[in-house]
Amino acid sequence: MGNLKAGVARVDVTPPVGIPLGGFAGRIGPSQGVHDPLYAKALALSDGDKTAILIVADILSLPRDLVEGVRASIQGITGLGKKDVMVAAIHTHSGPETLGISAGLDDPYISAYMKVLERYLVGVAYMAWRNMTEARIGGGKGEAVIGFNRRKRENPIDSEVGVIRVDDNEGNPLAVVVNYPCHAVVLGPENLLISADYPGYVNAVLERIKGPFFTSMFTNGAAGDINPLSSVGYACPGTFGDAERLGSII
Repeated sequence: MGNLKAGVARVDVTPPVGIPLGGFAGRIGPSQGVHDPLYAKALALSDGDKTAILIVADILSLPRDLVEGVRASIQGITGLGKKDVMVAAIHTHSGPETLGISAGLDDPYISAYMKVLERYLVGVAYMAWRNMTEARIGGGKGEAVIGFNRRKRENPIDSEVGVIRVDDNEGNPLAVVVNYPCHAVVLGPENLLISADYPGYVNAVLERIKGPFFTSMFTNGAAGDINPLSSVGYACPGTFGDAERLGSII
């Protein structure tokens, strides 16, 4: 694609220990530690006529009002339209509560974190937008099976791995967006450690292979009833080893 420019950025959005974890109604307590950090990452792309920004956060889900606040703030800073900004979450069930399942969103710990998170998302998008330089882009797809249909084991699942890769103008890998549909619930409700679950390992493996100047962004597809397989061949709770193995497969 001619005249393409791309910029990428990341920030650490790991919440403080003690924040309630989301994703399961049966949590036995708040977070008690950090197993692996949570990040927000942004990719800005421009062809000279149109500019768009993708933001992905290592979070369970993002409320609509927060997303709209992020879009409005980015519009005010960059001049981009609100529809030019996509905000997504990897859907980890071992991140902070953002839906009000295990704790109310009026919890002072959660509400304070969400306000800070919104500013982080705006900031990482702004950094990516400012960092844009000449680049190349390509796409592809593959297949990986790390899950099963949690309603009926014999029912089909979507196993497609979608990939968008961005290189700098000299062909050096700059960023990748990996899309795969599977709930990030390898770690069950007994886990009280903050973690990005298997999507975090997808990113960690690619970033370790490609080097410190490379950024991997995972987006969760239409997971529906697809749950991850643990080492015993069934659903959560699995182990951190399971999360690493499944992320590495993708």
